[in-house]
Amino acid sequence: MLVITEQNFISKRCKVEKIQKYFNRMYRASMLDRDLHFQDKGISGCQTSYIMQVVWRPGLSQEDLSKLLLVNKSTVARHVSQLEKSGFIIRELDPEDQRKKRLYPSEKAKKIYEEIIDYLDDWNNLLLQNFTEEEAEMITQALQKISMIASESIRNKNSEYKLDSVSYTHLRA
Repeated sequence: MLVITEQNFISKRCKVEKIQKYFNRMYRASMLDRDLHFQDKGISGCQTSYIMQVVWRPGLSQEDLSKLLLVNKSTVARHVSQLEKSGFIIRELDPEDQRKKRLYPSEKAKKIYEEIIDYLDDWNNLLLQNFTEEEAEMITQALQKISMIASESIRNKNSEYKLDSVSYTHLRA
């Protein structure tokens, strides 16, 4: 018979939540830093991912953007609307399917894209500054694997996020 004591429960819970806690902390710190860095540019930290995807894939549909970023459609619509009002994204109806909206980067988005990439390079360098090149490469490869496992898991559980018409290239938001 298995007896669950408070100490066993706490110990087991800490082991289970440990990796998730660190991922959450890194994500939160990253978003806060992006918010601070881009606040004077008129975009939030999370909107940098939207801009990158639209620059990489001009003509991407809002639905496919939702799938790529693993964000629900209403959140994507809200952020796209804000980015459109701010002049970063051009939204057009799909000529073949009037229900779909296609997204294109404006000149303003293309211009800030380079700053986003430079910022992300600097952020990655900051996070990996205390590691050797080999360690940094191992960490990056491990995180890529973990990210793909997590993404595939949610896509298998929720058809809303299945990537049917979107290629996996540039899946790095």
